[in-house]
Amino acid sequence: MANLKVLIPYNFTKGDESALDFVLMRYGQEDSVSITLMHVHVPLPKVEVSDKTVMARLMENMAYLRQKINDAETALAAAKKKLVTGGFHEDHVDVVFKQQVKDIASDIIDLVRQKQFTTVILNRRPNQITRFFTPSIAKKVARVLSDIDIITVV
Repeated sequence: MANLKVLIPYNFTKGDESALDFVLMRYGQEDSVSITLMHVHVPLPKVEVSDKTVMARLMENMAYLRQKINDAETALAAAKKKLVTGGFHEDHVDVVFKQQVKDIASDIIDLVRQKQFTTVILNRRPNQITRFFTPSIAKKVARVLSDIDIITVV
């Protein structure tokens, strides 16, 4: 297998776990495969603190959201550990934990182009009615990145 660079956008769902299991099963013993786990989170706004009660409550909520972001970063490190434990060399597994710049699909596309990934592994959540009303990240990524392999894990 010729130097595969695989990107897995990761959002801590059961589908993402299935994507990790697929990668371990398909590429786990390959020395020429490098994996990057990517999580994009919404940036927290900068808030100036004053003595007002409303601002104090807002800051409590911001602290909660900061903790959720820290928890996500810890969980992403655990996903990396799962890949390393499953057979990948630690130097072949990377983690990208970043703030959302545009929209999630565009951030994925930008990273793929910047780091020249050869494969993107996405997952989809079947039977969600909201999929009829919201744009699909997977569809946008697949449409724009038609020159690379897109694997969808269900």
